[in-house]
Amino acid sequence: MFGGGVGLAVARFSSFNFLRAAPAGGSGCRQQERLSRRAHRPLSLVEKFAPSGLFMARPLALVGDASLTVNGSRSSEPHPLMPAGAARKKIKLVSLIKRQTTITAFVVLFSIIFNPLPAHGDEKPVTVNALRFGWHETNIRFVIELSHPVPWRVSTLDNPHRVVIDLPVVSWNNTSDTGLGFVSALRYGRFSHTRSRIVLDLAAPAVPHAAFTLPHNNHGQRLVIDMTPVNAAAFPQNFSEAFRSSADLPDDSAAATPPAPAPDKKLWTVVIDPGHGGIDPGAISPSGIHEKDLVLEYALVFADALNQIDGFRAVLTRDDNRYIPLRERVRLAEAAESDMFISLHFNTNPSRDVRGASVYTLSETASDKEGALLAARENKSDVLAGVDLEEHPNAVSRILIDLSQRDSINASRDYAEILVRELRSRDTRTLRKATRSAGFAVLKSPNMPSVLLELGHLSNPEEERFVRSARGRDEIIRALVASVREFAARRGGRPE
Repeated sequence: MFGGGVGLAVARFSSFNFLRAAPAGGSGCRQQERLSRRAHRPLSLVEKFAPSGLFMARPLALVGDASLTVNGSRSSEPHPLMPAGAARKKIKLVSLIKRQTTITAFVVLFSIIFNPLPAHGDEKPVTVNALRFGWHETNIRFVIELSHPVPWRVSTLDNPHRVVIDLPVVSWNNTSDTGLGFVSALRYGRFSHTRSRIVLDLAAPAVPHAAFTLPHNNHGQRLVIDMTPVNAAAFPQNFSEAFRSSADLPDDSAAATPPAPAPDKKLWTVVIDPGHGGIDPGAISPSGIHEKDLVLEYALVFADALNQIDGFRAVLTRDDNRYIPLRERVRLAEAAESDMFISLHFNTNPSRDVRGASVYTLSETASDKEGALLAARENKSDVLAGVDLEEHPNAVSRILIDLSQRDSINASRDYAEILVRELRSRDTRTLRKATRSAGFAVLKSPNMPSVLLELGHLSNPEEERFVRSARGRDEIIRALVASVREFAARRGGRPE
């Protein structure tokens, strides 16, 4: 409880010098001058704990009575060479010092108890303070500045070529988001419950040929990674670990995805999927708003509204800023035996004049070019996050629809029509053709009706202001809740 504070206080008190009587004359004057000079030294750490004015003089002794210490032994008699009046004054001074020291000890211990010093070994939050690129001969050097040493791992991923750096969960400060040379771009952020990740996109094949750490400042660390160009045949296949620290990263196997709640067929279950997250920001508005943050805000409010309605249950694929692979989002919904799946997103468009919401359902072929491009972009989310797709080759491959999916697709279209009608009835702007279809990997479950709702265009400044406003959010949430209740009633679930 006390950490190192009590030891500090005891050590300081034990170092107080006992008052020695000095003979009258020159040596006594010199002794008094030394004491006077000590009284004007800067305050010690222990003294700084005390309130202003508590230390009237420098503590010189810790004594149990008014005796003096002379030549290492105590005596209540005046020193034979000290005048009797001076001795009595010294005795009174020591008595006063005793009382002052007792008060000081109480103040120090009180401060330590209620404001304890950090105990040795406590974990400290780690911050990435800078990310820098530079040329090092013919290679590119990537430097990560960390506030404290942490375990790390450097790996490569192909299709497309990437270098991936895994760290424990860290915060980010004064970081860069531009590459150099054959490093075309980088992304960083929370990858899972226990890890953060940096992904370097490579315009041409290159591999890490060295990775090492250097001390930085007093407690920090620099992780240095040197990369050199190679031909395509020399680039490692699949996920390949290149370098790692001697200390292991936190186990990530059990923490990547929130556990699915147990199925409850007494309740109409809706899985709400806030798109993107963590290392994948999604769309970014001209004002710098990240899609991943805004859809999470909407998802939390939507889930809370549904959970307050008797007979309904909302399940979130994520409830914080982490990345969930697309296949895991589908797996979670199926494990919960969800009655429907709604994925929330925001769109962007090269033209800032385009605005309006739209609802997508699954199809092998896109209903239009824009839908095809949107599906390709959303399906690339795992690539952006540095997910190894070779372990799950069908996660974002061409969507093949079998007969078991026909019913859920038709039900998805029915729900999409209901949702668009509810949005329009509340003066929420939608695209002229608001119900569309494309090959979204996240909608691939054959077991439930699934839609992807593009809530609006962050590239349109007016629409960005609307969806970020309390009024805009409330209107959209009301439309979502009303549409879910009507759809559940049609499917034989809960009444409207």
